[in-house]
Amino acid sequence: MLNIIQLEYIIFEPDMSAEPVSTASLSDRTKAERHAQVRPILEKLSELKLHACKFAAVRSLMLQIKEYIANGEPQKINIEFPEFNRRIKGTLETNRNCESVIKMTEMS
Repeated sequence: MLNIIQLEYIIFEPDMSAEPVSTASLSDRTKAERHAQVRPILEKLSELKLHACKFAAVRSLMLQIKEYIANGEPQKINIEFPEFNRRIKGTLETNRNCESVIKMTEMS
């Protein structure tokens, strides 16, 4: 015969078969969040009329953005843009606590 204490343990025993939640996945951006993160970059490129069909550097940037959205891996960007004597630099971060930043700097 079970006493009350044993019965409570049986009823409220935690389910150990469930997989633990990864803390890394809680801080990583979802695919939709990554897409929203790069939207301002794409809008700025359109505003400046820097299209991928005209410039190889922008095409390379677009490929890195595509890979970032699809795979969810952080991207470090360092692309030469010789047409304007500039360099496209920055990072695309997957961590929600870090901001993704891309800027154009003068080539040295």
